Amino acid sequence: NKLIEWFKVNEPSNSLSLNILYSEAVEQKKYETADSLLDVIERKFGTNSDVYSKKVSLLLDRKKQKEAIELIEQGYEDYPNSYFFVYLKYLILNSQKDVSGAKKVIKKYLKKNYSQEAYKTLANILFEEGDVSGGMKIYEMFLENVPYSSAYMETLGDIYYELKDYDKALEYYNQILKYLPYVSSTYESIAQVYMDMGKEKIAKENYETALRINPNSFTAREKIRSFNGQKENIFDELGIKEIDALAIFK
Repeated sequence: NKLIEWFKVNEPSNSLSLNILYSEAVEQKKYETADSLLDVIERKFGTNSDVYSKKVSLLLDRKKQKEAIELIEQGYEDYPNSYFFVYLKYLILNSQKDVSGAKKVIKKYLKKNYSQEAYKTLANILFEEGDVSGGMKIYEMFLENVPYSSAYMETLGDIYYELKDYDKALEYYNQILKYLPYVSSTYESIAQVYMDMGKEKIAKENYETALRINPNSFTAREKIRSFNGQKENIFDELGIKEIDALAIFK
């Protein structure tokens, strides 16, 4: 990018230039250079959460775990509303088997802040504790906030499928089709639910729909072959051994 190069040459003490030079030094593993640049950034623009996070990342890159943990603890105290430090504090407590303390850190943060990542972390904690209802409520809240999000519908469908609550799984997968009727993977998910329910006829119909939408779907093609009494893998049917295309490069 010519603009970035111009800044690096003509405005080397500019915040943008210094941060670019710092990132390049880290990428090239020139850690002493990165340290020096970080010192310049801190002197010119003051200590802030971004400087702290860079220091932590630099220590972790250099495998200085003890120093990194000490800085994370300080960063968490100084910047309790920075999810970067909140999440690292959570990981530290989790690694120490202090599950209760880790959960409190996330919940404390969410009392004053809204973060989807923090809520997802809390949902995972609840799922691990066996509080499926609590975890699901978080994803349902996401969907209420963004009612047309196919990603949240899919996540909820997938979770209900894993819980073997097939009716609820189908409810969310079918919601996706109301807004995105030509997503082959959704039809494949629906087909798999019906397969598990023992409704093979409906499952086959959904795999066929998926294949019409995406003729390159090997999953749908193989499932349909299975329904028709053929081997799922076309190579097996023809008695041909599959070739590892990458083998010639090994």
